[in-house]
Amino acid sequence: MQLDLNEQIAENKLIILYLIEKVNFELTNSQIAKLLIKLREINYFLLQEYISQLVSNDYLACRIESNQRLYKITESGKQALSYFRTMIRASVRKLIDNAIEENITTLRTEIQVSADYIPINENEYTVFCRITEGSTCLIELNLYAGAKEQAKSMCRNWETNSQEIYSGIIKLLME
Repeated sequence: MQLDLNEQIAENKLIILYLIEKVNFELTNSQIAKLLIKLREINYFLLQEYISQLVSNDYLACRIESNQRLYKITESGKQALSYFRTMIRASVRKLIDNAIEENITTLRTEIQVSADYIPINENEYTVFCRITEGSTCLIELNLYAGAKEQAKSMCRNWETNSQEIYSGIIKLLME
């Protein structure tokens, strides 16, 4: 079944709402893009336009944290989705459900663990490491790095070993 252009635009916007509602936590712009571009033949720039329109029309809420835009569905978005959910073909909903199931752990980890660095001067950096669970900050560290490569290494290690590092810190503090 071929959809006309207006139906295709409406379905794509509803798919964005459906995806965000199904994961039940905030997603970054890049997470939405990674999932939907893989599943749908949708142009990245059109996707960004649809997201922007959904925010403008108060179907999605957007906030910025650690230089990332995080999106969640609003009550208006949930209401619109409940009215028009059937406009999303069942086969497409099934594809999205499967993609979420396969990627849910990764999606949550990406949101919860963050690391970044900023220069203090030419040879010194501050490294920001954070773990959040929902809206609760479990740990936040601001560390000094004496070189850019050291700062990059600290960020990489935090992102891959944050749970072990966090557990070790808690253990040391509890002794």
